[in-house]
Amino acid sequence: MASDFFSQYPRLILFSSIASILLSVWCVWADPIVNNDGVYYLRAAENIRLGNWEEAISIYSWPFYPAFIGYLSKYLGIEVVSAAYVFNAFLCVLLVIGFLAVTHELGGQRDTLIIAALVILAFPTLNKFRPFIIRDIGYVALYLWSLAYLFRYWRLRHFRDILRWLLFTGIAILFRVEGVALLFVVPILIFSLDRVYSRYRWLILIACIVASVLLIFLLALWLGRHAAIVGSTEGVADPAEIWGRIFSYISSEVGDKLELIKDHLAGRYYFIVYILIIVFVTLAEVVRRLAIVYALVAWWGWRQGLLFPNRGLKRLWLALILVNVLILIGSAIFKSIVVDRYALATTVTVLLACPFVFAYLWRRWKEKEMTGRMKWGAASVAVICLLLAVKGLDVFTDKKYLYQAGRWVAENASDDSALHSNNLILVYYSGMDAYNKHDRYSWLYTHRLIKRKEWEQYDYLAIELRLSDISRMEWLEKHLRSKPIKTFSNHSGDSVVIFRTDA
Repeated sequence: MASDFFSQYPRLILFSSIASILLSVWCVWADPIVNNDGVYYLRAAENIRLGNWEEAISIYSWPFYPAFIGYLSKYLGIEVVSAAYVFNAFLCVLLVIGFLAVTHELGGQRDTLIIAALVILAFPTLNKFRPFIIRDIGYVALYLWSLAYLFRYWRLRHFRDILRWLLFTGIAILFRVEGVALLFVVPILIFSLDRVYSRYRWLILIACIVASVLLIFLLALWLGRHAAIVGSTEGVADPAEIWGRIFSYISSEVGDKLELIKDHLAGRYYFIVYILIIVFVTLAEVVRRLAIVYALVAWWGWRQGLLFPNRGLKRLWLALILVNVLILIGSAIFKSIVVDRYALATTVTVLLACPFVFAYLWRRWKEKEMTGRMKWGAASVAVICLLLAVKGLDVFTDKKYLYQAGRWVAENASDDSALHSNNLILVYYSGMDAYNKHDRYSWLYTHRLIKRKEWEQYDYLAIELRLSDISRMEWLEKHLRSKPIKTFSNHSGDSVVIFRTDA
């Protein structure tokens, strides 16, 4: 696949790569403030760069993404945050080219590939995440490359393509543990969807068994190390106790939500209602991340039979969408929320249909075979996609006041000063070791801390107040017995107030 794809379309690949890099540069320039998750990755990466692996794992227990950043920082001689942005820009290029590679394997010709490049480069959901320091970009990039070899295997039945799929899926797991589910499910898909049956079916069955064992082991390892389950940093040595804590955790997390629905909404049908809510919210999030219009285009193309010259690939494509949706539903059951970036793998899988639909419409327009209704529909979709692409580049942040407040603390506080803040990003930019080991950065935790007079052990308190929380200022001044010495605000009315105590 690599040889014919890269040799046939070198200019398109080069253009797409340069365009992706320029988009990443623009997005980071427009939104230069580190995101909350990025703080954990950067702290872990800094410790890995210094060789402090134990401390890095205590900060973030899935250390592969921070390790890439840490070693890149070390060997390039640049700051960790710069290394993170460079690495993410590279991952975005890998994702864009991977999308083209999958389109190529699905049967896309030159015009379809050009449209695919425009679609993925203009995709607002991807551009939203370009300035974020998150591992999801790496996961989706490797996931797309694994799909390229999976679809190639489905067409040509070369066993080496299964090995390449396995390689890229394995690397994807380094970014997100959910990739293990694909390692487990995809061989089953191959075995069940292939009517001819593969001559490697016994090898596939063995792979399913191995993947199942690996899935169970990683689930136990990941959940077993979770602070909410283990309750200490020492871990749990007894496997039976690990599983006991895992099931206790699951029962607690899901049981509380079921009881809430049972008491307030659905009576004896509470469990069905809970599942239906999760399914609805998950599907709604996927459609929202597809900006609705891309979801409608993919659905219309499927209904009209416009997807993929090789019809056999459509069943596998639909099955992969279902698998990704089920992974999202499983995550939402325990979190009671669909994290927007988790839906990225599902959305790009659905998005693969759009270049084929747009290419069909383009050919019909060029050959003057469009009816009046189709012309208006196609023109409307094109305008909407263009507007969404432009809007998607508006990633300007209104969080610079957090950076300014953090840097003010860094410049004015002494080395032995103690800081408390209810904002993680502010703590990061302060450069002070003021991280809460329990990840409690909420107003509620700060409120309790002040009520218990534990604030007296700190030299500075930097409290973030939203516009709707501004009434809390009077309460702070009353209990801290002073007025803020510095205030930083944004255009929306959110602010950070800094108090100097008598500690």
